[in-house]
Amino acid sequence: MNKKIFIIIAITLSLVLIGMSSSIAATKTQNSGNKIADYRWMQANQMNMPLTNYGIFGQTIDGNAGFYWPSGFHNETYIFGAGLWIGGLVRKANDPTKFDTFVTCGYNPNSGGTEFVAGEPGHSSDPDQKIYFSSDSDWPLKDAQGRDSILSTLDSYCAYNDYDEAKHFVTENKPLDLTVIQQTYAWTGKLKEDILFFVFNVVLDPSADTVHNAFLGVCADNDIGNESGTSANDLVGFDRDRNMAFQWQNDAESNWTHFPGTIAYKFLQGPTSNGIDTVHYYKDPYDTTKTDSIVIHPNDTLGMTAFKIFTIDIDPADKFERYQEMSGYTYKGLDPQNPEDSYNPYDIDVYGPSDKRFLQTAGPFNLIPGDTAKVIYAILMAKDTSELPVKADVAQAIFDGGWLAPGPPDPPHLYVVPD
Repeated sequence: MNKKIFIIIAITLSLVLIGMSSSIAATKTQNSGNKIADYRWMQANQMNMPLTNYGIFGQTIDGNAGFYWPSGFHNETYIFGAGLWIGGLVRKANDPTKFDTFVTCGYNPNSGGTEFVAGEPGHSSDPDQKIYFSSDSDWPLKDAQGRDSILSTLDSYCAYNDYDEAKHFVTENKPLDLTVIQQTYAWTGKLKEDILFFVFNVVLDPSADTVHNAFLGVCADNDIGNESGTSANDLVGFDRDRNMAFQWQNDAESNWTHFPGTIAYKFLQGPTSNGIDTVHYYKDPYDTTKTDSIVIHPNDTLGMTAFKIFTIDIDPADKFERYQEMSGYTYKGLDPQNPEDSYNPYDIDVYGPSDKRFLQTAGPFNLIPGDTAKVIYAILMAKDTSELPVKADVAQAIFDGGWLAPGPPDPPHLYVVPD
């Protein structure tokens, strides 16, 4: 089967700067399970998102469905949990001609676990390794002039890492020695108030070995109404033109004020091929001796290359199954002798109303020691699937306008996207 890399084509839109003020709500609860584990609510607009500094977002501190929309309706939840997955092939120490498969899982939808720990490596008891909001007096990000570097109405910043071998689900799945810098951005105002941006910068330790044929992306367990078992009734769709996965249900919730809306994850940017090695995409991702099926040249930016759907009954259970799904294969029934028969990078929801999860990934690329790979998403809400494209195009306009660039334009000090 021919594989295609779908790269987001940016269409530059002109946006005008205006200043505006807004009230920002933020709450914080300390997680006693780790000295520096932190948990805060991002509540600048209608998107009420719980964040942690150990890889999980969208979930409450006690492990229940957390993200709710709109503001003021705490019981109208849409996310049970979500997190970043990163996987790849690392050379075996005892035989560099062979590779091990490792996947670091930011959120396991089957167990609720994470393989990340709070903060940067080597700072396990540093109280400064917390979640920062741009409204905090100790906001750490500064521009070249030493001023607070703030992009949106409310920014957040935190770091977590996968170095702790004891936190990995099984001993066979070793750490990749990664640090993730997670940032979120929220604007207020018409249409923008239903969007929250996530930027993940993944840094490989300078002393680690190269991660070959790497993939990364977010796995989301969106339980609309926090339903499970026979009560679960979610459906999943995919807008290929917008690189956007979405989830909805057709039934009302008895204890909700609103009819359930639609939650979507729009993939905006994938990592860049590292510029040193040409990255090869092999027909069998476990065998790097076979003929290439596609070549990704240095400095190419990857789009979303796989969208996979699974239910609670068929969650990928180990590092091999997770890596197969991340690389676009369907792990169930995969024949090692004919792996191409299981290559299906864009799933269709064939499961009917049930407890769904989906995974959006980009790859392959080589993550070299000291290198950084970036992936950007917009999570957005709409009343229904007909309103969804409008919100998605607003998110794309914000991205195309450069608002999520590494540094803010000059001046002013606080930047707001206009109506």
